Amino acid sequence: MSVAKICVIGAKGAGKSAVADFLAQNASLTVAQMKAKAEAEAARPVPEYMPTHGVRICEFERNVMSTGANLQVQLWDVSGDVGYETLWPAMALGCHGVILVYNPEQPGAGAEAERWADQFARQLVPNLDDSRITVLALKSSEGPPPARYEPLPGPVFQRVRQSTAAIGKGASFDYKKALFQELDKLLATVSSWLRDMEAAEAQQMGLEGGEE
Repeated sequence: MSVAKICVIGAKGAGKSAVADFLAQNASLTVAQMKAKAEAEAARPVPEYMPTHGVRICEFERNVMSTGANLQVQLWDVSGDVGYETLWPAMALGCHGVILVYNPEQPGAGAEAERWADQFARQLVPNLDDSRITVLALKSSEGPPPARYEPLPGPVFQRVRQSTAAIGKGASFDYKKALFQELDKLLATVSSWLRDMEAAEAQQMGLEGGEE
């Protein structure tokens, strides 16, 4: 089984841990089970915000229907605290895809998202093409978000996939289900990329073996 390392990045308090936990805890559930769980959790108090120290790793298996790949997914929940910036190169090592989370309700969220996209995704992950980057506008307050936030402008976001998400109280279940749709789109491109890399490595090994 191939391992897909996905770095979940963004500013402090953007909701990265909430996204990583939601995906990891619901990955094995059916839509009906996930909906029932969401209804049960709606009555519970909102958890207190706990900033991530360094990085957390959430693991789960996911079958990507569009490619037939069965992946061991590692979500690396990277702290938004800039005090850990010196550790970014180690965290980005071997990264196959990126989920960039930002809170459109926070002042300066767009500029912060651009900094993360540039300094982490673009500079630290070699050969990361646009198809392996997903940007999530995550509404953190209660109540439903608009149908879609305005996409982030600028060349760094011009060709990447952008989506609106909400997993808090009052959020429509459709938004929660859509998170998995976005994850599966990302994993489909990652699994295809991994397959191509494995094929290229096998071919290279065959060529080197033939030269001996």
